[in-house]
Parts: sequence; C-alpha cells; structure tokens
Amino acid sequence: MKKSFLGFIALGILFGTSCKKSSSSSTTGSGKGSWKVGSNTYNVVTVLAPASSGTWQLLASTGQSGASINTISFIFFKMPTVSGSYRVVDGVSDSGNEVQMVSSNINGSSNTTYASTSTGNVNATITVTGGKVSISMPDTWAQNLSTTTDSVKISANAVTQ
Repeated sequence: MKKSFLGFIALGILFGTSCKKSSSSSTTGSGKGSWKVGSNTYNVVTVLAPASSGTWQLLASTGQSGASINTISFIFFKMPTVSGSYRVVDGVSDSGNEVQMVSSNINGSSNTTYASTSTGNVNATITVTGGKVSISMPDTWAQNLSTTTDSVKISANAVTQ
C-alpha cells in the first residue's frame, strides 16, 4: 500500500507542477535550491505547496523538458510553523518533527521513484521565515519503489517554497 500511495504522490507531482494555482490556500511559484540523486544534480525551477486536509507537502520540480521531469517532494504530517531539526523517515506520523522525502524521474512512460528510508538516523534542517519553508537535507538513503535491490543517496540544499 505504501508503494501505491507514493506512486500516487509522484503522479500528483507530475500533474501538480504543470497546473495553475487552483486554490487561494495553495502556493505555486519559482523556487530556489537544488537536490542530488546519486551523482545527478537538479536545480529547482518550480515549487508547489498544495492545500491539503491531511499531510502537507513541499514539491519541487526541474520543470518539464520534453517528456522528462524530475521532482522531489517533502511530506510533513502538518505544515511546519517553526524552524528546527526534522528526522527523515519512511512515513510521517503525528508525533511531529518528521519528514518523508520522495524523488521521481519521469521520462515518458518510464518512472523511477525513490523514497527515504529510516536508515542512518538523518535529520533535515527546516527553516520557517515569513510563512515560507526551506529544507536542507544531508545525504539520505532512499530506496527505489520498484525494486528492493536499488538504493541511492539523495540530498537537498535549501529547497524553498
């Protein structure tokens, strides 16, 4: 079920980053920062913070180039309101100060999605300033959702809403 849910998130990222703002409580705009998947570095072009009655997400995208798009999503139980250290986990709970990371490379009908694991006890630094959220995450192990034998380190530098 977790793989289906994360796959749904990846599809939401693909379609959400190409849509216009549909609600006054969602935030879409240009972003700052970059993230790294293995040896590949991606620069943030678009950021989407969708309104949700459940978890809160910060989605960053490279923007679509032909049939290809690269995304990273940070999922919180609720929108962070204070700066601090958040443990990178494989699924957020209501205990607070946790963040899950999902990164996708979508190229036509091919999709590779990695999700954070709880391996290594890694903490991301969350900074909240003027209602905007920035995330810096050191190298974090992530597993390919399609196979248990593929994992990679992912990091993010100041992905900003």
